[in-house]
Amino acid sequence: MLQVPSHNPTITCSALRCEELKRAVGIRTYGIKTLPDRDCVLNWGNFGMLSDQNKKIFFSNLDGLRFIAFMAVFLDHSGDAWTTNFLKAKNWSYHYVHFILTLAGSGVSLFFVLSGFLITYLIIKEKETNGHFNLLFFYIRRILRIWPLYYLVLLLNFTAFAWLCRYMSWQTTAYDPVQLVLFLTNFNILEIKKAGIGHHSVIHPTWSVAIEEQFYLVWPLIFFAPLKKFYKYLFLAVVLFCCVFRFIYRYDTDTLYYHTFAVFGDLALGSLCAYYAYYSKTFQNFTRSISKTYIILTYVFGVVWLFFVTEIHVSDNISFIFRIITAAFFAFMVLEQNYSDNSFYKCSNSRFLSKWGRYTYGLYLLHGPVIIFFGVFVQNVLSWFNTGYFINELIFRIAALILSMALSYLSYHYFEGIFLKLKGRFEIIKTNPSVGSL
Repeated sequence: MLQVPSHNPTITCSALRCEELKRAVGIRTYGIKTLPDRDCVLNWGNFGMLSDQNKKIFFSNLDGLRFIAFMAVFLDHSGDAWTTNFLKAKNWSYHYVHFILTLAGSGVSLFFVLSGFLITYLIIKEKETNGHFNLLFFYIRRILRIWPLYYLVLLLNFTAFAWLCRYMSWQTTAYDPVQLVLFLTNFNILEIKKAGIGHHSVIHPTWSVAIEEQFYLVWPLIFFAPLKKFYKYLFLAVVLFCCVFRFIYRYDTDTLYYHTFAVFGDLALGSLCAYYAYYSKTFQNFTRSISKTYIILTYVFGVVWLFFVTEIHVSDNISFIFRIITAAFFAFMVLEQNYSDNSFYKCSNSRFLSKWGRYTYGLYLLHGPVIIFFGVFVQNVLSWFNTGYFINELIFRIAALILSMALSYLSYHYFEGIFLKLKGRFEIIKTNPSVGSL
C-alpha cells in the first residue's frame, strides 16, 4: 500500500508508480514533470515524500524564483548606465524605470529567504527521517557546492582582472585576501565602503555568498537542541535581533546592507517558514487554501511595497523594519509557489525559468566579470559602437546577459558539475543539485 505522509513539498517517484500515487491521494494533479532519470515530479503542495528508498526532494517552482532574483540583480548592475544615458529628467516615469533597475537589494533578499527555507527544510527532513543530522556531511556538501566557483572568481580577480586593470590604467580595490578566503568578504567590503576606497572589482557580489557561508556554518548547530519545538522561537529571536540591530544602525546604510546581523533575518524568516511548512498541518492547509484573489492582491501589495521602499520613503527612523517586511513578502512567494492550490501562475510552468534557475549561482558570480571584460572588448575593438546611446547600451546589456548565461552553463556542466557529482555521495536526503545555492 502506498503511503503518503501529510507534509513535504514535491513528490518524486518511479514513473511506473505515478498512476498508483494519483489513485491513492484521490485529488487533481498539476505540474507533473518527467525528470531525466524517468522520475516524475508531482507538485501537490501539502502531500509529501513516498516511503521509498529512492525518494528525492525537489521544489520545482523555486528554480524559477532563483532566476527572477538573479535578473533583479542583473538589472540593478546595469541600471546606472541606462539611467545616465536615457533618464535625464527625474519625473514619475524616471521613478518607475529606476525602480525596475534598482532591485538588486531585493534580489539578494529573495536569495537569502530561499536559502533559509531550503536548507532548514532539508535539515529538518534529514533529522526526522534518520533520527539524527550528519553535520560533517552537511559541511562537505556546502563546500563542494560553494567553494570551487567562489575561489575561482577570487583567483580571476587577482590574476586576469589585475592584468586588465594595469592594461586599462584602472585603480583596483585593495581587498584583504585573508577575509576573502575566510568568507568574511561582506565585512571587508563594508570597511572599504566606509573608507571610500572602492574601485574596480569583479568580486563584489561575493559578499552575499560569504553571508550564506556564515549561515551554513552556524545554522545547523541549532538543530542539535534537544527539543524541536524551540526551533521556531530561536528563528523568531534571530529575526527580532536583526530588527534591533537595524534600528541601532538605522542611519548607516552601508552597515544595513552588508553586515551579517543586518540581513540574517531574511534567512531566519525563510527558516521559520520551512519549520511551519514541515510540522504544522494548520499552516500547510492555510497555505494551500489561500484564494487566487488574495494571492493576486498580495503580489500587488508586494510590488507597491518594493516601489515604496525603493523610491518614496524618507524616514530613517522607520526604515529598519523595511527589510523584514520585504523578506516576509518573499517568504509568501516561496510558500505560495510551493504549496498553494490556487496559484495564478507556477514558475515551473516556464521551462526557461526552470532551466536557467539551475545556473543562478554561476550567473550571479560571473555576470560581473562578463560585463567588465565584454565592455573592454567593445571599447577597444568595437570603438564605433557608442554605448552613449540608450539603444546601444540596451544591446550591450542583452549581449552581456547572453554571454553570462553561456558562461554559467559551461561552468555548471564542465566545472561545478565535477564537484556536484562528489556532493551527491554525501547526500542523506536526495535533492535537486542546485538546492541551497544562489
